[in-house]
Amino acid sequence: MKEVAGDYLFHLWNSTALTIPESVTARKGNKAIWPVLKGISIASVEIPVGAWRAPHYHTNTPELAVILSGSAKVGILVPGGDLVEFEAFDGDCVYFPQGWTHWIRNIGTVVIRTYFNYGFEQPQTIEVSNFLRLMDEKAWKGLSTLEKVYESE
Repeated sequence: MKEVAGDYLFHLWNSTALTIPESVTARKGNKAIWPVLKGISIASVEIPVGAWRAPHYHTNTPELAVILSGSAKVGILVPGGDLVEFEAFDGDCVYFPQGWTHWIRNIGTVVIRTYFNYGFEQPQTIEVSNFLRLMDEKAWKGLSTLEKVYESE
């Protein structure tokens, strides 16, 4: 089979935007959309003012985020329950280890534009809110760290 330029070029910004939790939009370049990919994938995510990319984690890949524009408050829930939070701005890079729950909140006055790199061609994302909806109140109260995150919303 002859190789063609179209196999190696993907117009991420022209791809269909998907809405993910909390009115955030994502454009994805993964193996399902760009078959040439092996061991890597990409996404562009936009987070409106006052919104956040809700807590989630990836079962099969770490994630490397680049804040292209905007101001973010980043949260990472470390195994064992410690919460790491910090602010990130234009040009900053953030690393999220595989399987660690994390989120990004827009704390600025403009839409956050981000670029994400994944170490797998078809990342699997677990939305934490999907599990929390299924929990009873007693179990929910036991998650004091995440409780603080959701109550600040």
